[in-house]
Amino acid sequence: MTSYLLWLSKSVEVIVIDSSPPDVFVAHAAQWNSFTVHIPLDPDISVLNGKVRGVLTGLWYAKCEKLIIADDDVRYAQRVRQAHDELARPWCFVLLLSLLPFTLVLILLRCWTAFTAGILAVIGLAELGRRKNGGRKVFPFVASLLAPVWLVERAVCTWFALGARLYLGGIPYHGSIITLVATPMKELRQRYNKVRITPLHTKRTLLSCPTKQLRHQ
Repeated sequence: MTSYLLWLSKSVEVIVIDSSPPDVFVAHAAQWNSFTVHIPLDPDISVLNGKVRGVLTGLWYAKCEKLIIADDDVRYAQRVRQAHDELARPWCFVLLLSLLPFTLVLILLRCWTAFTAGILAVIGLAELGRRKNGGRKVFPFVASLLAPVWLVERAVCTWFALGARLYLGGIPYHGSIITLVATPMKELRQRYNKVRITPLHTKRTLLSCPTKQLRHQ
């Protein structure tokens, strides 16, 4: 992790929100303080999802207008919870739900031409995405070849997410149930448009509003 953060810090400002126990936090500080902004979670922010708490803490320390947010999902994925967030995009959620039944029908009917064409189409789309914005420098070609496997995995997780939504009302997380899903893009654009045209000190106030609302959930 240290070598990765050091490499990253050469290109961008790195803010690490560390929820480690005190002794581990001190050890991390000794390693990272020279090239990152290393801070603990804000105790005044109370939300169900600890990752959201980390993001909201980091927003107060960010000096740049554009942010890249990464948590341990980047390395250790919580796939069913991510699939559950697709409920914010109902059309995408339904599309992923339909993928498995459609694939099984093709296999049972032995429609190998359509089955192969679908796989090649997914690989092709993934490769087009890999070639944008310098993606080839970061992602190997094998990532595009594995895109169909990722899609099947996401489809399976989407069915698990649907089951959790129907039977539990949401996704289990640290002893609680998260009922909220990701914020729809329409709402995010509305928030961003308000923030974009205001001074920095007012932006921080606007960004903190959702936090105050979440404290009551």
